[in-house]
Amino acid sequence: MNAGNLDTTNLLLAIMAAVSVLEAILLIGLGVMAYRLYGHAMRTIREIAHRTPLDLREVKLLRAIAIEVTKYGERLARSRLHVDG
Repeated sequence: MNAGNLDTTNLLLAIMAAVSVLEAILLIGLGVMAYRLYGHAMRTIREIAHRTPLDLREVKLLRAIAIEVTKYGERLARSRLHVDG
């Protein structure tokens, strides 16, 4: 092996390592943002659900949300993915 090939290999490995670090930072950031958005959405839903009385439009909205959450849970169960939460 000559030194030129090792220099190129080392450069490529360094680039791949830097990209991996950036991906990890991005994934952590996405996870934090998803958690914050989830918390905000749940707070809003709780406020709607505990306010009295609900009008027909709000009841329909909560029903639609419940249906979508149920469908999503069924799709997750069929895909055999495990999500903690």
